[in-house]
Amino acid sequence: MAAEYLQKQLESLGLGTFLSDSYEHPFEYKVRLNPHNPQESKDNQGKNVVAFLDNEADNTILIGAHYDHLGMNEHRNSTLPNSEGMIHNGADDNASGVVAVLEAARVMSLAPGGFTRTLKFAAFNGEEQGLRGSQAYVATVAGQGEDIAGVYNADMIAYRGNDPAPPD
Repeated sequence: MAAEYLQKQLESLGLGTFLSDSYEHPFEYKVRLNPHNPQESKDNQGKNVVAFLDNEADNTILIGAHYDHLGMNEHRNSTLPNSEGMIHNGADDNASGVVAVLEAARVMSLAPGGFTRTLKFAAFNGEEQGLRGSQAYVATVAGQGEDIAGVYNADMIAYRGNDPAPPD
C-alpha cells in the first residue's frame, strides 16, 4: 500500500518513470529470521519506488529515504523482546525522510530544467533487513552506466534519539 501511494504522488508531479513505464523497481533478497543463525532465512520480494526529473545532464543527484519499517516485527528485527505481532511505528526513522523526498520532488518539479543535473527521487524498501533496496538500486544503475554525482539520504531527519521531548 505504501509503494502504491508513493507511486501516485510521484506520478501526480509528472516525473519520469525509472524502468520503462513504471516507478517500481522490484528486487529479491533473503530475510534472516534469526540474527544468530544465518541459515534461518526466507526469500522475500521488495519494491523500490523511483522517479526522475530529466534535465538531460551527464550525471544525476539522488534524493532518497527508506519507506519500510519493522511493521509487526514479522522478520524479528526488533530489539524489544517477545515483540512479534506488536506494531513498530517508524515516524522518526522513515516517515520523515519519505516526506522530505516527496516534498523535494514536488518543489523541484515546479522548475524543470532549472537544474544542472538530472534529479532522481527514491523510496527504498528492504532497509530494515540490511539496505537491500538501495543495494539493488545501485546494482541496477551500475549495469546501466549511470553516473551518480551525489546522494542525499533523508533517513531519520526527525530523529531525536534519547533527547527529552521539547517543552510544551
